[in-house]
Amino acid sequence: MDFLLYQFTPLTLYLAIAAGGILLLQWLYYILVYGSVFRYKTIAKKRKKTDPSLLPSISVVLVTKDEQDNLKDRLPMIMEQQYPNFEVVVVNNASCDDTEYMLKFMRSMYPHLKVVNLYTEAPNKFQGKKYPLSLGIKSAKNDYILLTNANCIPNSYLWINNMVEGLTQKKTTVLGFNLYERKKTLLNNFIQYDSLNNALNYEGMALLGNPYKATGDNLIISRKQFFDTGGFIPLYNISCGDMELYVNRTAKKKDTSVVLDEDAFVRTQAPQSFSAWRRQKKRKIKTAYHYKFSDKLLVSILPLTSFLFYAALVLLFILGMPWEWILGAVLLKFIVHSLFFFKGSSVLMKNKLCIFAPLFEIFFLIFNTIIGFNVLFSKKDRWD
Repeated sequence: MDFLLYQFTPLTLYLAIAAGGILLLQWLYYILVYGSVFRYKTIAKKRKKTDPSLLPSISVVLVTKDEQDNLKDRLPMIMEQQYPNFEVVVVNNASCDDTEYMLKFMRSMYPHLKVVNLYTEAPNKFQGKKYPLSLGIKSAKNDYILLTNANCIPNSYLWINNMVEGLTQKKTTVLGFNLYERKKTLLNNFIQYDSLNNALNYEGMALLGNPYKATGDNLIISRKQFFDTGGFIPLYNISCGDMELYVNRTAKKKDTSVVLDEDAFVRTQAPQSFSAWRRQKKRKIKTAYHYKFSDKLLVSILPLTSFLFYAALVLLFILGMPWEWILGAVLLKFIVHSLFFFKGSSVLMKNKLCIFAPLFEIFFLIFNTIIGFNVLFSKKDRWD
């Protein structure tokens, strides 16, 4: 029990107070951001159901490249959604496989399928998927565009219905959630945690009134607003984060809502190899470099404070603070983090990752830093 008799020096006292202040700041963040996701069901209950006769017409738009197997397995569930008035626009971006013929066959089965075939890559300087995606949005006949991807499948046949519930006269952008499909592998656990942690942060921030990003796997936008705001023109030379950066640039509290009902989710194939996941992480981190400055600060709050917290504990240990105090501080952080992570993630995904959330956090502090430095020397992004 000698550690109870430890006498603080001025330096160790200041460091201990700093570490405690950092923990309080993180807990405040959890209460506000993660807590807003946890309270979503209460918010959703207050949302008035749209009269079926007033449901807007929807155009589902997706871009594909060399994904005939995905289209064969996943497109039918999109085509067979139980929604009164919708079309599906698929842009085939210069595929080298049998995607064109697959879509031609599906077109004969589903009259509400519209196919736009591109036989060469983008004929201009727009990088990434911006050109084919813009073409798909332009080809849509309806103003409300529900965006997804060929490797996604709706969680239910009421996907469109549920996403549309986020639309009102004032709300023209609706953020949904994409859930990575589970596999019993260590890599998949890392991917699941990373996806869930990102969703808790950006969905929570959106619920608080700051929609700083979205995923193009499950997102409603207004076609008119897209072109009125210049679409991808201000982003033409950025090769990644097409819809993510569009939302960061244009979405506002007054016109954005969030839908986190389970029937509104889409399920996405997770990367099958570490190298594929690493490429995906590089693109996401590269995208974050292009956020508005205020949003860069927001997304850095948790990793920066966690780094400072652990750095303070290391210094305290070096300066002679008993290991029992250090361990107690770490356990306190772990318990509170796991609790808030569980509360928030219970709305999005039912799994046991919350138990290991603090350990995952430490891993990603290191991993994301390495990837961030690596991005500085990265080559041109591949299509994925």
